Amino acid sequence: MTPTDEINSIFIASGTLSFCSSFLMAVTIPRSNGGLSTPYRRVIFGLSISDIIQSSAHIIGPFFLPIPRSTSDEYSIRSSWA
Repeated sequence: MTPTDEINSIFIASGTLSFCSSFLMAVTIPRSNGGLSTPYRRVIFGLSISDIIQSSAHIIGPFFLPIPRSTSDEYSIRSSWA
C-alpha cells in the first residue's frame, strides 16, 4: 500500500463518518418537536446539508484521481507509435 493509498483511505473513512453523522442530524432535526422553527435549528440543518455534500466529495473524490503511470510506460507507448 502506497502513502497515496493510505491518504485516500483516510479521506474515505473520515468522509463516511462525517456523512453518516450529518445525515443523522439532517433527518433528526426536522422530525423533532420544534422542527425548523428556530433560527438555530435552521442554521444547523443547513450546515448539515452542506456537510453532506462536502463529505460526499471526500468519499468519491479519490476514485476520480488520475492513475499515475511510470515513465517507462510512457516511453514504451511512444516507441510503439513509430
